Amino acid sequence: MISQCSHGVKEGDLCSYCLKASKSVQPVWRRLDQILRHSGYARSAEWPECTIESEHGLYQVEQVRVGDTETIQAVQELLEQTFGKEEVDPVSVLVAAIEGTLRDGTQDIARYRLYTARDSGGKIQSVYAGGLIQMLDDSRSPIGEVMFMGAYGVTRPESRRRGLVRELYASSIMRAAADAQSQSKRFTIIAGEATSAAELAWNAVGRRRVYTEVTADEYHELEYLQPPLDFDSLTGLPAEGAGTVPEHLMVEFLDGGPDKARLIGAVDGIYRWCNVQPRSAFLTDEGYNTHIRYIADGQTRINDTIYHSKSLLLLSATQREERRRKGIKICDHIDADH
Repeated sequence: MISQCSHGVKEGDLCSYCLKASKSVQPVWRRLDQILRHSGYARSAEWPECTIESEHGLYQVEQVRVGDTETIQAVQELLEQTFGKEEVDPVSVLVAAIEGTLRDGTQDIARYRLYTARDSGGKIQSVYAGGLIQMLDDSRSPIGEVMFMGAYGVTRPESRRRGLVRELYASSIMRAAADAQSQSKRFTIIAGEATSAAELAWNAVGRRRVYTEVTADEYHELEYLQPPLDFDSLTGLPAEGAGTVPEHLMVEFLDGGPDKARLIGAVDGIYRWCNVQPRSAFLTDEGYNTHIRYIADGQTRINDTIYHSKSLLLLSATQREERRRKGIKICDHIDADH
């Protein structure tokens, strides 16, 4: 990660010159233009942080910054109210993610960019989080491309179905385009795990599930698995109560059609950021190496499925049903419907 862009703006701050330049260079702007053109909100500026207004009211879109403890605590409380306190990491983990650091204080491979929508009373009604990750080749060398990993979008019950996460998503990938430009990288893919309930919302902004071709008339959804999030510090194996979770992977290729190498690189990016833990998290080298092998084994199974497929196909919910009506067999990753 570079410390500043060519215009002298330090990493972490938004460079207006890089944002402007990204519009003619970064392919994500084709998607951004569509999202903004079909938005139900009027934006005060084509800028990640702005006011948005519609029949639902006026909202202030803001990025959550390091040191803004009041906002971070409010976001933490919204997450706990939505998912349950026992399912949410402590606020210290959220702070570290925004800072771009690991549990041991060392630099992480990416940092969370969180955007919030505050209503006219100053209450946070919605939050969206994601981050930009450098993509690597098989030799673990950078390839000059970055991906955006969509982490989660949460809205209070009283403000759902108003398109707020969609607006925060637009702000997030707009900022990601500027950051990619600042780093002299090409932003080529968006990927993230998604629930079945959220599928239609992500379809609306271009993300679809991944299917592999078995025959010309049969496609199977990629059986993506989220590795455990917690590992035993001694053995390196999943901690008690932690395990692999089937999830739907939803993707948008920004620079060309479905690409096996980029998809494998995106899965690798998600695993490196979310699941691979630093050496300091383990008591012994053996425990750490066991942990690394555990993650790698799961990743290899997914990679093999992608590599050996005849082709890849991205399908929205509507496109799946259209193909089924034509007699094409579409097999979904039903284990991920939880």
